[in-house]
Amino acid sequence: MEGVKRQKLDENRLWRGRPVDKTQRPMRASWRHYYERNREKLKAKKRAYYASNPEKAMASMRRAYLLKRYGITLEQYSSLLEAQGGLCALCGEAPFEGRIMSVDHDHRTGVVRGILHNICNMGLGAFWDDPRRLRQAAEYLERCL
Repeated sequence: MEGVKRQKLDENRLWRGRPVDKTQRPMRASWRHYYERNREKLKAKKRAYYASNPEKAMASMRRAYLLKRYGITLEQYSSLLEAQGGLCALCGEAPFEGRIMSVDHDHRTGVVRGILHNICNMGLGAFWDDPRRLRQAAEYLERCL
């Protein structure tokens, strides 16, 4: 799993013209010394920016998370959700108010399958993404009803 994510991240960095390995481009000594001397000041500045621009900050963090974790951009996430009609790919219902939908992906290959409610995504994970286990669970529920 980690290998696939690392490969996607490396491919993305190469596409953007950045070095794959961060050791290829060490932090400039002058910046490192500046950061070490002004760490608290820089952190305070960042906190103030996040407090005054919460939407921008959240979008920036979401963008970085999607790219790092799944290898997709925020625009790809939005277009995938739009292709699903703005609904959960599993249950077909609208997103819960104030909640962000989860990215469903194959844990073996890392391929993104769709956008789901968080609870729907956790349900698939609880059955290890195994269709046989999901069918057994459905049969069990039908017998008990």
